[in-house]
Amino acid sequence: MKALFRDGFWKDWVVALLFTVLLGGAVARGAAWAVDRAFSGAVQSLIGRYGQFDAIVHVRAEAADAAWPQLRQLMARRWPQARLQRGVAVAGKANFFVALPPDQRNARQLALWEEAVASLPGYAGRTLLLEPSVAVRGVPAGLQGPLLDLLKDVPGVAFVVPDGGDVVAVLADPGQASQATAEIRRRVAGRLVVEVRRPGGMPWPDPQRATRQAVQAISALVPPGAPAGAVTPLPAHVNPDAARLLAQLRDLRDALGAWERGGLAERLQQSAEAASRLQAMARQAAEAARSAAQTLTGVGDALNYVQDLAQQIEQLQQLSGQPGGPAQPGQPQGSVWTALLSGLTKRLLGMQPQAVSALDPQAVARLQDQLTQLADRLEAMAELELPAPDAAGQAALDPAQLSRLVTVLDAYITGLEAEYGRADDRLRLAIPAGIEAGALAEALRRALDEPEATLYTISAGTVAPDLRTSVLALAGQMGRAVALGVAGGVVLLFFLLDGATVCSALRHVAARRQRRRSGPLLAAAGLGGLTGATLWPLVALVAGGPEAGGWLTLTLLGGGLLGGVLGAISQRISPVATDEMEAGEALGLSDAQIMRWIVVPAGRPGVLATLNRLWTRPVLPARSAAAPGAGEAVSQSSS
Repeated sequence: MKALFRDGFWKDWVVALLFTVLLGGAVARGAAWAVDRAFSGAVQSLIGRYGQFDAIVHVRAEAADAAWPQLRQLMARRWPQARLQRGVAVAGKANFFVALPPDQRNARQLALWEEAVASLPGYAGRTLLLEPSVAVRGVPAGLQGPLLDLLKDVPGVAFVVPDGGDVVAVLADPGQASQATAEIRRRVAGRLVVEVRRPGGMPWPDPQRATRQAVQAISALVPPGAPAGAVTPLPAHVNPDAARLLAQLRDLRDALGAWERGGLAERLQQSAEAASRLQAMARQAAEAARSAAQTLTGVGDALNYVQDLAQQIEQLQQLSGQPGGPAQPGQPQGSVWTALLSGLTKRLLGMQPQAVSALDPQAVARLQDQLTQLADRLEAMAELELPAPDAAGQAALDPAQLSRLVTVLDAYITGLEAEYGRADDRLRLAIPAGIEAGALAEALRRALDEPEATLYTISAGTVAPDLRTSVLALAGQMGRAVALGVAGGVVLLFFLLDGATVCSALRHVAARRQRRRSGPLLAAAGLGGLTGATLWPLVALVAGGPEAGGWLTLTLLGGGLLGGVLGAISQRISPVATDEMEAGEALGLSDAQIMRWIVVPAGRPGVLATLNRLWTRPVLPARSAAAPGAGEAVSQSSS
């Protein structure tokens, strides 16, 4: 093999390999790009473009006509650049599609938006459509906050938001989905939730004290390099929705129990009597609202008359006190008259300003509006249809049936408590992964003084990219697989055009110089395997970039095996004329010259043949003086 690649032929071989790598990598990358474009177009035609909408607002169908204009006004006032689209009603719910402006598409604006739309009439929830994104589903209660802080600095993540019981990481670039998903999986896998329960589901006497002891015991097992706060207490309820359902079921059970004990018929009779009283109160409030303006207007007229009368009395008092007036000084009648007028004037003038100021027109209008609203509310309450305490109603609500219903609710509540846990029957803590299970159990049982305590470990969640990101990631993997396949095809084509010819010539040279029968075969197979193990990884790397590095082992083994097999059967694929090679040897040509001037030109038109035509030039035939007719047309290297 060394003799074959001496005299500069190794340069031809290296240049041929480099040319094949570059050209083959370009072809493989183009094939992968075409597959990716085809899949992306298909996905876009099915589920729309990236970022078309960010969320769907759900409202009850009967409130859609009232909620739609309010939503438009709200978005126009606070997010003027947002896009809205009204969708169809499905399952009794109307759907409004919302797309926030790109510069306001962040966690803070989404939180403000959710708070704002919650006040819409008939609001029935929302669904986030953030893309591209990676969701961590099934996050244990109380672990959302730590996960939000843990994932917000992942490379490629724009922001992180909570979504019900999940955590959603919105990506900045779809092209970074694979790397970001892998990093999110790594970080989520580094957190676990441990539950500690007493035997038989017994409650902890002092849950807070037991939690502190558990935190201290686990903290002693955490590696020194772990971040601060690696051990975090969590709420006892593993599912906040289940906790709310339990509370509502308990309220319903208590209400039914109270009805059963107090008599439902008596309660319904009291409700009917209260409804009849409400009807009378509604009529009185409506009459008061209608007569309020007239009554207050009459009072105002009377007070104005009193004001005029007070002014007249004040004038009489002034006249009675003047010299030469109607009442002469010293007369008893004048003194009594003056005292009476003075007392009456003080009383009238003392009440007049307060009364007149109370008759402000705006105050009168507000009072009338309040009376009208009160009448409307009383009338609406009076119109409520309450079941009448007749015989049929009493039969439908038999106390025995109520007792059975309460018993069923008790059993159902007990089952939910056993499945989702009570508030005091378990300790829940978030811990870093990597702590040995046996050491963790021993430390907790010793610290809590509970040798029979049971430990359960729960993952921090399941990482799942959104549908579009998953499909496009699959398309990317298919594109890389196509690139690898094309790279393998390039290796096969190289051997068919050039590699097999060189391996076949090497086999002839080895057969001339080695005595072992297996030597030529091993030399050809070795050169083919080395060439294949070099070509396939390099072409795949050029085609797929750094991501193709994960396929290194496959391409090395596949290329070596393919090249070795092709090298071993090279004489069948591209046989060489051994008599011509022996004639060249007889003329004193070196192995490299034989390859350039005899073997390559006689082979298939590949990369080596192209380079040979560029690097060599023909010269006039030379005749040998020793033997007539022995002269042959040869080529001389231009170098």
